[in-house]
Amino acid sequence: MKMTVGLARMICVIGLILFLVPSPSQAFYKKKVKIGEIQNPSGWKEKYNPSTVLKTLIIQELKINNRVQLLSLPQNNEFLENSRMPKSKYNAEPAIFNFQNSLYPEIQEIQEIQNIPNNEMIAKSFPSFWPANMGQEPSKASMTEIRGQIIKFIPDSLGITSDQTNTLNNDRRENAQFQILIQLIQHKTGRVLFEQTFKALSSAGTQSFSAQNFMSLSDASGNKQSSMYYALKFIKGEIISFINHKLDSIKLEGEIISLKNHEMPIDMNENTENEILINIGYNNGVRVGDLFNVYAMGINMHDPYTGSDVGDIYVKAGVIQISNTGAGHAIAQSIAGNDYKPGFLIQSVSQYGGEKDSMTNEMNFKLEKKPWWEFISKRTPE
Repeated sequence: MKMTVGLARMICVIGLILFLVPSPSQAFYKKKVKIGEIQNPSGWKEKYNPSTVLKTLIIQELKINNRVQLLSLPQNNEFLENSRMPKSKYNAEPAIFNFQNSLYPEIQEIQEIQNIPNNEMIAKSFPSFWPANMGQEPSKASMTEIRGQIIKFIPDSLGITSDQTNTLNNDRRENAQFQILIQLIQHKTGRVLFEQTFKALSSAGTQSFSAQNFMSLSDASGNKQSSMYYALKFIKGEIISFINHKLDSIKLEGEIISLKNHEMPIDMNENTENEILINIGYNNGVRVGDLFNVYAMGINMHDPYTGSDVGDIYVKAGVIQISNTGAGHAIAQSIAGNDYKPGFLIQSVSQYGGEKDSMTNEMNFKLEKKPWWEFISKRTPE
């Protein structure tokens, strides 16, 4: 009898775990991420750059985890030519993050929007989207930019000089200190979404710190490593965990890049196909049937009386539903709203992609009780 009760409890626990853990059909969307600048400590005068090493390690780890879509801004016009080259189907990323199928995606390049009209033109073009037209129209793509500021990088606070290669004994170990501030910034608005300071102390090293080995990311001494190596290894793990956790908590965003009928506003009163092209696709986990809210945005709105920044304005323009997906794009139809324009923000109704039951997304839309417009002020980092 006791064995039966114990078995029943075990089955209940396993069932609860399976229910709480997202299935492949409910995996998180893969958010667009750009690795921004990581700065050395203030007043840094050494010839080697710890910021370069940390940035390289973060990029490598994000590629291995394959939970984000890494993007970079093009450095020259080669992007325009390369973007026209056909891509092999064997190079495509998996649709959504899957723990059992982690590949190594390449960093994809993007191009910023050009020739943005001034505020007066925006107000005339979007008269129905007050008060978004009181702010500036965004000129950058929506993605999360990761930036960092190294606060402290001390290979040995007890005074052993750098570039020694002698093995340390048990009575004398380097005491390494590493501290850094990491920020997750919304590239479109420049607002800080999340930030956190990480600190590591280590005296576990059995080898003196070597700037040459550190910069080359090599293991010149076999299993022997410096204390800074262990401090950096710990910091890297904490940063990656922080990035993944925070990105999973936000919704997938992109932009409308084109509308059918020569980018004319959609008139819902006419019997026309309202196909909408967006710049996210199955590389990000977007599937047929997914719902996205559409917003007209006005950023950096200032109080005309005090001149202070009062935040960004999101005016809900409608809801679209995905009807077809490609690697980096998708086609959608409007199911509510009209007068969309290229550049309008699209935002998933949830953090999860590819729900099995499309009625789940429909229910989320029907139960939504947000105002038709809202202020998003400068967010307080969590």
